[in-house]
Amino acid sequence: ENISNYEKTVSDLFHQLVSPYSPREPRRPNSRLFTKLKNEFKALDILAKEVSDIEQHKVVPSYLIDANTGLEADFMLKNGKFHMTEVVDFNVEDVQRKFRETSLKTMTFITGKRVIESNMGCYFLYSASASKEQEIISHLNLAEANCDKMFNIESSSEKADYYQMLSDLIGNELPLAIN
Repeated sequence: ENISNYEKTVSDLFHQLVSPYSPREPRRPNSRLFTKLKNEFKALDILAKEVSDIEQHKVVPSYLIDANTGLEADFMLKNGKFHMTEVVDFNVEDVQRKFRETSLKTMTFITGKRVIESNMGCYFLYSASASKEQEIISHLNLAEANCDKMFNIESSSEKADYYQMLSDLIGNELPLAIN
């Protein structure tokens, strides 16, 4: 509500949603959706082999946003300005457990805009069947409030829109027939 409380609110949210992870807790492997996208980017020859490839308009996976917090963007692209994509796979039994993950993704958007670039493009890419979308409306509302565009990879038109956006950002025509 008050701009002067913004930094304190973000810090409080970070400590409530991110810091509770125990250092002894094993790092969760990347989601199937993350792996699928990474493989698709590699097949399209737009996946960076190293972080410095970001300067050649390549997509960098697991891009470190802030060394102090350890936050990483799922995917980062740069074409004059930065473009971050965060992904969540909601096609699971217990979608309420995904609320913490969605919160972390939105915190990554906020931190990226604060630490790297305030006008960074932020995109939330998720996977959810039509019936799941009804269950996760609160998750989607949280993400939508903190990103520029959202895409459901389950929708062929939204998936095509995402790849068209990438094509435009990279400046290279990508085949839209991605499985």
